[in-house]
Amino acid sequence: MIVPRTRLLVAFGFVVVPAALLAAAPGALFAAVVLVVLFVAVLAVDAMLGRGKTEGVAVELPQVIRLVRRRGGTVPVVIRGAEHAQRTVRVGILVPAELGCERDDFDAAVPSVLSMECKAPIRGTFPIGAAALEAASPLGLWSVRRTVPLQSEVRVYPDLGADRRLLAPLLTRRGSGLHIQRQVGRGREFENLREYIPGDAINEIHWKATARRSRLVTRTFRIERAQEIYAVIDCSRLTGRACADGDDILERYVSATLGLALASRQQGDLFGLITFSDTVHAFVRAGSTHAHFSACRNALLDLKSRMVTPDYGELFTILDARLRRRAMLVFLTELDDPVLAEDFIRAAATLSHRHLLAVASVRDAATRSLFDLPAASDSEVYERLGGHLAWRRLRETAGKLGARGIRMMTADASRLTLELAQFYRNVRQRQAI
Repeated sequence: MIVPRTRLLVAFGFVVVPAALLAAAPGALFAAVVLVVLFVAVLAVDAMLGRGKTEGVAVELPQVIRLVRRRGGTVPVVIRGAEHAQRTVRVGILVPAELGCERDDFDAAVPSVLSMECKAPIRGTFPIGAAALEAASPLGLWSVRRTVPLQSEVRVYPDLGADRRLLAPLLTRRGSGLHIQRQVGRGREFENLREYIPGDAINEIHWKATARRSRLVTRTFRIERAQEIYAVIDCSRLTGRACADGDDILERYVSATLGLALASRQQGDLFGLITFSDTVHAFVRAGSTHAHFSACRNALLDLKSRMVTPDYGELFTILDARLRRRAMLVFLTELDDPVLAEDFIRAAATLSHRHLLAVASVRDAATRSLFDLPAASDSEVYERLGGHLAWRRLRETAGKLGARGIRMMTADASRLTLELAQFYRNVRQRQAI
């Protein structure tokens, strides 16, 4: 595509306009026509010579670009050109506005390497599909433009910097870290059979083997080395509410899930991921490799809140069908709605006897006991009363869950990751899975 430049408009004002005025003078019509024809001929020649200025110029971006949310990052842009290509071009990268790039157009030499600074405020995957090139014609009267297709993808990951600092004491191999936590109990995983020794428990006797051998035979167990840990993330309308630092609840769930994945991986357990709202969106079976952790992280990249109500019944039906081995299931969901809390308790009855279930929620700053915060005015008194009623409902929900063996924890948004990792450490130490 070719478009006029400012120089052409200025030349038009200095040539064509005076020629039009000259044509009105007696005997000057022929000279005015000749002047206009020459001007048009110059324009045409300049346009023809400039048509190939962007040919041979290529723009290259990495196929996958990884950035961290709210942190500055650099996107490298490589400009290549053939020998006959224009030496200077203007390059514009068609980047999504969500990437928060300070500048996306440059005057670049051919060849050269440019750096595009971006600071993405939100998590997700953002494709970059094209770049625009512009070069001036030899006389600078026209701009020659061309679109170059690109196949690049920018992945913006959650910022775990603050959470990693909180988790550092738990993940260290020294001190009181996860790796030296003493595990109590005799374990649940069957190891072998041996002859009965006085003092063995009755429930450890293998009666079928005893009948075959005509003497008492005891089962021995060992502590499981690899447990299955699943984070079940709710991405329904309840998680789209704002909490702290401009984040929504779902963003804190994502950070807490990745923190739990790091803790379970360092402990040697298998970590899995499930996301749901009115249906199950992703099911990543538990694993422990580095590639598996990357798969879980990528599954969380484009997770967004949906304006639907969570369907706990369908969720627990799918979990009951797919999870055969005993596992620890951590549900990151909000149960401050009494109706949804009853649905969750009713649906959880199908799994609570086979798996270890826990619920983790973000604590609302206003949902506290009446006397936890002072009230300076009448309006604040009513606010405290409303928060107290919500706190009371959560206490009742926690009591009903506790009666079924389900632990419910609420934590401030900034401490959810740490609280969840500590809960996992205590469960792992007590061999409760």
